[in-house]
Amino acid sequence: MSGKWVDFKTIKEKVSMEMVLVHYGLLAGFKKTSHGFRGPCPIHKGKHPNQFHVDPVKNRWNCFGGCDMEALEGHVIGFVAAMEGVDLREAALMIAEWYDLSTERPDKISPRSRRKADSPAPPAKSPAPVEKAAPVSAPGEEPENKELSFELKNLSVDHPFFQERGIAAETVQQFGLGFCSRGLMKDRIVFPLHRHDGKLIGYLGRTVREITDDNPKWLLPPGLIKPKVLFNFHRMAGIGKTVIVVEGPLDLVAVLQAGFPNVVALLGKELLSEPSLSYDQFRLITQNFSQAILLLDGDPDGQEAASNIAGKLAREIYVRIVPLPPDKDPSDLEPDALRHLLNF
Repeated sequence: MSGKWVDFKTIKEKVSMEMVLVHYGLLAGFKKTSHGFRGPCPIHKGKHPNQFHVDPVKNRWNCFGGCDMEALEGHVIGFVAAMEGVDLREAALMIAEWYDLSTERPDKISPRSRRKADSPAPPAKSPAPVEKAAPVSAPGEEPENKELSFELKNLSVDHPFFQERGIAAETVQQFGLGFCSRGLMKDRIVFPLHRHDGKLIGYLGRTVREITDDNPKWLLPPGLIKPKVLFNFHRMAGIGKTVIVVEGPLDLVAVLQAGFPNVVALLGKELLSEPSLSYDQFRLITQNFSQAILLLDGDPDGQEAASNIAGKLAREIYVRIVPLPPDKDPSDLEPDALRHLLNF
């Protein structure tokens, strides 16, 4: 790494403390407070639960124990330098490699890349496990999902499922939810799916019966091009420049009912085998928002996905990861708990 150029300012703008804490597997062990995160210092292996503070807004950290804060400076590069036992330059180069940030001098960057780099954009956060996140590649030209030529009628809006899951009547009406008693989606709660332009393209069904191999929990409509769907995106016009990203529709409903309408769902691992970010989803998010808050499931798959997805989004926008308790989904949490997590 010794011959490479590195821009400290870009590193500190593009990479957050949350990202590197996820990289080291530490974030889930910290306590969230009204000002950020607190816990024992991972650098000098402290034990006191309040000696290490992280301020996500300022992207700074502080140790009130045995760390040399004057030398480490309290920024993300200093933290990695201390964790890895290297100097600040080597730490910055390591971070650039983890998150695929350029180590070319500005005079060697192409005019197109320079124009993009010069355009104003907020800093971005992204974590990654040991391996750096793979880039989001642009696929060949794919057709859009076709507009559906019909709508499901006579859906029941008072099925016990809604009350059991805490879904309000207003939300049922807003999303066009209902229990379907016939056809492909028989005995399922249906969620209308829309293209980014608001056109109806199908229905996603959640079974209310016992889940078996022949009766999966979720059923997608035939022929749906799943990577092109970002659930609820068509309602985001005028909603602001921050978007909350969750895995599934029920997670989205829970977040919305907690007071956060700026939320979209990836159609997560139960629908796509693993939570992931497609090129089309990446493009919709980065071209329409300046900040993404990742609120993925608290299980290992969800947290690994948060790390990888953040690593991709962080090249373009500011990213925050909100860790959930182990094995909890957003839909498992009460509205007050969600507000506590999301009110920064």
